[in-house]
Amino acid sequence: MRTFFNFKETNYNPDKYLDLIKEEIKDYKFNTFNLGISIPSEKTIDEKEDIKLNFQKQLTSLIEEKLNIKKRNEYGDVNIVVDFNYNRIDYNITPVYVYGIYNKLQRNLPQTIDYCFKCKGKGCKLCDYKGVINKTSIQEKINSYFKEIFKNEDNKFHGSGREDKDVLMLGNGREFVLELINPKLREISLEELNKLLDKINLEEKDVLQISNLSFCEKSKIKEIKEAKHFKSYRAIVSCEEKIIQDKLNTLEKNKIIEIIQKNPKRMKKSRANIERKRTCEIINYNIINENEFELELKAEAGLYVKEFISGDNELTKPSISEIIENKCICKQLDVIYIHR
Repeated sequence: MRTFFNFKETNYNPDKYLDLIKEEIKDYKFNTFNLGISIPSEKTIDEKEDIKLNFQKQLTSLIEEKLNIKKRNEYGDVNIVVDFNYNRIDYNITPVYVYGIYNKLQRNLPQTIDYCFKCKGKGCKLCDYKGVINKTSIQEKINSYFKEIFKNEDNKFHGSGREDKDVLMLGNGREFVLELINPKLREISLEELNKLLDKINLEEKDVLQISNLSFCEKSKIKEIKEAKHFKSYRAIVSCEEKIIQDKLNTLEKNKIIEIIQKNPKRMKKSRANIERKRTCEIINYNIINENEFELELKAEAGLYVKEFISGDNELTKPSISEIIENKCICKQLDVIYIHR
């Protein structure tokens, strides 16, 4: 947000600037603010000190008194800069951060906005000029409920890792932080937050469930992003040839398998082409029919499970295909627990 002014004066009347600020932020709710000024470079040192001691101090007091918000020495809910070099007032509104845990109950639902990989959201023939591949996402669904109340202009979704859009997120769920950008409202009561949680879970009961909803600090994003948790998966594995029980038994249960994965074929355009070393543990397996079996495993963070099953044309070694000597693909995959 930005306000321009054209006051032609030398005595810097703070009341005029207060009126501009009041008008610009009238639709926003703030508890704290920080005020900075950018002084013309041609001013002498004494003049600069005078502006800081008088104008800035007076305007700060007026904002506190007239707008009923408290000054903070560091970042506030709104950070105001009166720039005398460009005759403008800039407003930097601090985002609101909401922590939660989600369970995804429907396939073909991406975690974040699924922009078209060709046009990057601009719109092209491939995406029917919509800019996106999927109609919606977890990010868009959750944000729509908050936007009704907080009237935020935009949002960012920060997940503790992500699952593929065709993979369910079950068990104890995945942590996330929703960053509300330029919100007009900054807080609601715990009772109101719980009502919002109940509304999301009721209206999205077959698609999405949220738990542990709370407001948090920005530092929570780094905390969940840097966490490296083992995850338990359940996969339906389809084999090219008939399953032989003795071959399947070569999948030793509760044994740590060391895996080397090169950049998966499906990720070549979006991931760095590096060699990754990860570990995995086979927990259990059961034959479903002569060509399919159910597999439960516990994998280190960052392991591409689908490629561990298929081998991805030997870009992942060893693989389930290699171990049981039968070409496999992951037909269906669910995250059933995150070990945190």
